[in-house]
Formats: sequence, structure tokens, C-alpha cells
Amino acid sequence: MIRNCGVNRLNQFATFLTQHLRNSRQNPKLLALLQTLDEALYSGLALPREEEDWAHANGIRLRVSFAHPFPI
Repeated sequence: MIRNCGVNRLNQFATFLTQHLRNSRQNPKLLALLQTLDEALYSGLALPREEEDWAHANGIRLRVSFAHPFPI
């Protein structure tokens, strides 16, 4: 999707993004694709600190959204 369709932003729940980050440690092509994204936005849960630190250290632009789903 990133290469073929020009996707430049990823919006996923943290659980799914964590799996992509873990896979990208072993797959340089996946890491390179994640590095090309303008942002990888995640929500729902916090990323494990280790994954967040690794992503930042490897040039993956993370952004978090913790908007409350219901009006307060």
C-alpha cells in the first residue's frame, strides 16, 4: 500500500503498530517503508516504552492520539 498507492500516513491501534515495529527489526524493507511515512499515528493503548524508543531511534515518526471517545 505504501509503495503502490502512495500511502504516507498510518493510523492504527497500538497493538497492531507494535507488531509492525517488532517485525521491522528483522525486516529492513519494512523498516525502510515505515521510515518513509509522514507519521504513524496510534491510539487505544500506549506503546511499550521499548518499542516507542526503538521507533524514534530508527527514524519512524510516531504520533499518539488519546482523545476521549465520549464527551465529558
